[in-house]
Amino acid sequence: GIACTWICWRFMHNRETPTVARKLNMVSFSLLVFWVGTLQLVLDTGKDADWFNSAHIVILSLLALIGFVAWLIWELNEKNPVVDLSLFKSRNFAFGVIALCAAYAVFFGNNLLMPLWLQTNMGYVATWAGLAAAPSGVVAVFLTPFVAKISNRIDARIMATISLLLFALSFYMRSLYSPDIDFGHLILPMFVMGAAMSAFFTSMITVSFRDVAPHQMPAASGLSNFARITAGSFAASLTTTLWDNYETHALNNISGAMAGGSGGGNSGGGGGVDQVVYQMMQMGLSQAQAVAAITRQVSQQAYLLATVDIFRISSIIIVCLIPLIWLSRKAMANGQVHAAD
Repeated sequence: GIACTWICWRFMHNRETPTVARKLNMVSFSLLVFWVGTLQLVLDTGKDADWFNSAHIVILSLLALIGFVAWLIWELNEKNPVVDLSLFKSRNFAFGVIALCAAYAVFFGNNLLMPLWLQTNMGYVATWAGLAAAPSGVVAVFLTPFVAKISNRIDARIMATISLLLFALSFYMRSLYSPDIDFGHLILPMFVMGAAMSAFFTSMITVSFRDVAPHQMPAASGLSNFARITAGSFAASLTTTLWDNYETHALNNISGAMAGGSGGGNSGGGGGVDQVVYQMMQMGLSQAQAVAAITRQVSQQAYLLATVDIFRISSIIIVCLIPLIWLSRKAMANGQVHAAD
């Protein structure tokens, strides 16, 4: 943190655009704080409150929607808006930000799911769950300088497409995880993700900001970051909710299959669950211990199926985002293509 602060202070202060004292539009700012704060409450508490089955969540959602509509109307009719929505008139900014937010939401949701699954179902402690994710950051740090050099000569849309394909490959590789996967195979997709990260953010920003005039850069950067972070908040809530829902569905399927194959009681002559319980009791476990062990295994299998399903869906979503990139115009990182005000 200290090093980053010093670098920013030392090298970036001369890049500041001219600043102008301007009175803050308190109505617009208050509406913005209201609907964003209310929306954040919905996302943070929705899962625990069972989402729209809770009157509390329904009321907060309606308040967030009303606040957003009121803020949008006010901003569109304000001469000095807090958020410059006119930036979305640019084709590159509109499609670039949409693709950036959607891809980041998928990326963020999967990064949240991975350690959660490892720690709750695979027996990993927090340290080893963190080490399983570490290769992506290490690879990104080493590759980013090389990607930055070649990005000046390559259309940013091509770089963005490559990064999205690598993200999709990483998620697909994770969708092939098995119950007995070892640490080495667990981290292989993270190396691919690191390569994707090295090009993703810079290429997406280059595409998005192609038509943004210099004096609009601070507003564009703030709006892009706000949209991206909000998308991450949605992803955090939706991913954990989908994970639990998929687990319940998988658990019902497994339980139904097991019930269909059970029979024979404790005599040892049947099959399915009853025979497994009988065999475990023969090994010294009580009936309650045997049932608890089977239940634990079934739950782990159900969460594994839910996890790989989300990884597979994420891979498909990322691939579907690629056409959005090509709806924008060519952009180069060195600014060769730059629109006037």
